[in-house]
Amino acid sequence: MVTVDKENLDRVLKAALARREKWDEPPEVGVIYRPASGVLRLVPWKISQEVWQSGHPGAFLSYLADRFMEDVTFKRDEILNIVPIGGEALGIYFRHEGYTPPKDQAEELRRRRMVGASTPRFKDIPGRREYRMILGVTFELLERGALQYRETPPQPPHGYTVLDGPVATAMVRMATALKAEREDSE
Repeated sequence: MVTVDKENLDRVLKAALARREKWDEPPEVGVIYRPASGVLRLVPWKISQEVWQSGHPGAFLSYLADRFMEDVTFKRDEILNIVPIGGEALGIYFRHEGYTPPKDQAEELRRRRMVGASTPRFKDIPGRREYRMILGVTFELLERGALQYRETPPQPPHGYTVLDGPVATAMVRMATALKAEREDSE
């Protein structure tokens, strides 16, 4: 089994964001793989765009994680088999766009959410920043991400260590289930 180092994962995630020329794109989830050439690549799963419009992406990823834990055929046939022949699946990724509130409001909004109080949608807050990000989780549970803000002139994406949240939790669950399926089929 091949492992992925932090630098190579950072490189492929940053490159995936840097290639994006448009904004307001739907989310994308897929497989991180290494083809015979040895250079990490990303291949998306075919997911209906209506899925992303039905609610928060984290909720859909949590649903996928539940499916992965329950349904071996789904994992093998729908997910791992999208890797081109000769390639090896090494993890999963998720790319999406969103908004972050102004720094001076972030702590208050976080506190209000923690106690169940209402908060405005981030996209409706004056002064918010729009971003796109991509998260990658390998089967060895190396979690990395890249982030790029929507600004003029465009700045290159920067990498970061994934911390927590519903998206990261769902992705770790999916990677764990896919790793088990991959090992069982070897």
